[in-house]
Amino acid sequence: MITGFSSKLFRPQTVIGIRQNVTVRAVPEVSQRLIRLVAVIIFTGIVVVFSVGQFMHGRIESAAGRIEQLQAVRSRVGNENIRLLAARAQLASEKNVVKEATQRFQLVVPVKGQIRYL
Repeated sequence: MITGFSSKLFRPQTVIGIRQNVTVRAVPEVSQRLIRLVAVIIFTGIVVVFSVGQFMHGRIESAAGRIEQLQAVRSRVGNENIRLLAARAQLASEKNVVKEATQRFQLVVPVKGQIRYL
């Protein structure tokens, strides 16, 4: 054994039958003013979020209405374009060109024997 060393088992010094005093941490009290301030901040935040949501909803609805109007205009312009292309094709047809040349300028289409190449 080592000199000056006690080899007894460690036992805490407790007294049987007496309760130990346990210290409980006290929860700091929150003042009513702080609670009211937090409630106002949360309420204001919710109102701002909903307001921005309503504003964006109005903008989206407005844009959707404008898109529908523009699609209707595009459809009308597309139909007009098709009608104008058909009219141009009819005016550029060989029958129409011969008819207009005969009426306006008194020109006729030459017969095969009338054309001579050099």
